[in-house]
Amino acid sequence: MNEDTGYIKIHRSFLSWEWHDKETVVSVFLHCLLLANWESKKWHGLTIERGSFITSTVKLSDATGLTRQTVSKCLKRLQDTGELLVESNRNYTKITIVNYDKYQSEKTPVVNEVVNGVVNEVVNEVVNFVNTDVNNEVNTTKNIKNYKNKEVIDIVEYLNSRAGTNYRPTSEKTKKLVHARLKEGFTVDDFKTVIDKKCDEWLGSDMEKYLRPETLFGTKFEAYLNQKQANGLPTWYNAEPVRVIDSTPATAEEIEQTKDLLTKGVKGGNSWLPF
Repeated sequence: MNEDTGYIKIHRSFLSWEWHDKETVVSVFLHCLLLANWESKKWHGLTIERGSFITSTVKLSDATGLTRQTVSKCLKRLQDTGELLVESNRNYTKITIVNYDKYQSEKTPVVNEVVNGVVNEVVNEVVNFVNTDVNNEVNTTKNIKNYKNKEVIDIVEYLNSRAGTNYRPTSEKTKKLVHARLKEGFTVDDFKTVIDKKCDEWLGSDMEKYLRPETLFGTKFEAYLNQKQANGLPTWYNAEPVRVIDSTPATAEEIEQTKDLLTKGVKGGNSWLPF
């Protein structure tokens, strides 16, 4: 709905703008200037005023080469400082350039020096900054993704070893579950603790079939992590018993007294004797 010919005007004061040194914000703002309507137009029964346009974070992401998250963050910054007005609903996003006429007025003469000099300088600077930022962001995203995938592999392989299963760490559903819990702050050791507890509790029972990622790593993950031992026994119960050994042997007199006491007890029918 926007013309792909013509030009936009950028004043020299652009170089002293508060966001001038933030390449991602500059890139998003310049794209908004380029996409804004030069004159009011109709779109799906709506009038989109001069200085406004219809878009989405997906489209801006494709246009700038930035991630949707970065685009959204830049739009918020520009709206907070009064450069843009962003109105979103579930169908589209409408962006309006605040004070569009102030620096895009038809009555303002176009100075060749501004168009050919400052604009080219700013655009070249922005392109260099953006390319560097995009490359850094892509590399960072790849590193994070690889790191998280290594965690998924570690967790799923541990589950398979404990439960005797064969789940794949490449499953999108499994990766989504693991990443969701990691994002909440849980660690790989927390996953292994949950696996250990539920394997101890469910292996060999009717519940064994639920030793699967969607059950263990779902919404009940934190409850599983904090539950007590499956058998309900304290940790000291399984410890080795302490045996007290009297190293002093009984005397001959003590042995005779014990024999005499046992003999009398049997004859008298005392119920406390163990035989």
